[in-house]
Amino acid sequence: ENKVHGYLNSFIGIWQDKKYLKDSQSFLIEHLSKNTTINKSIKKNINKNSVMLHIRKANYVGEELNLDHYLNCIKYIKNKHGDNTIINLFSDYMNITKYKDLMERVDSVNLPDNNNPEDVINTFSKMLQNEHFIISNSTYSYMAAFIKNSERNPILMPKPWMVYKKNKLLNFPGFTEIER
Repeated sequence: ENKVHGYLNSFIGIWQDKKYLKDSQSFLIEHLSKNTTINKSIKKNINKNSVMLHIRKANYVGEELNLDHYLNCIKYIKNKHGDNTIINLFSDYMNITKYKDLMERVDSVNLPDNNNPEDVINTFSKMLQNEHFIISNSTYSYMAAFIKNSERNPILMPKPWMVYKKNKLLNFPGFTEIER
């Protein structure tokens, strides 16, 4: 059922299927490249052996991934690409640094700067600069990985994507599903 509510419409979750995305990677790159900050990161050489690790906690009550999932993903990446991989943590959870097991395994922490209106763009741009991706069940990290997906850079994603909602078909070649 389509209802028009003025000039702003919201479409929730319908895009979350690879049949809608499979031909969209170049379209997304072309249009996101219109933003100067994102364009620089798309064109910039990636940081070799770097890993974007995204942990989403805010507004995911009941669907958030537990810490063990992320630690298993880090172990998987390090086993495959060596201990010299650089883990760049991105999170919306300001208290993420209290998890000592996690902090021992990451090289940098990127938290939101709520005072900077450009923070979402700047953070997304930093995400794009990584070679490998450990994504949460979040559109934000999924899109960074999807844009950079070349089947050469591993992308680890949770399986299932959501526990209490219909499972999404989002894996492409290059994506590896890791049990939650």
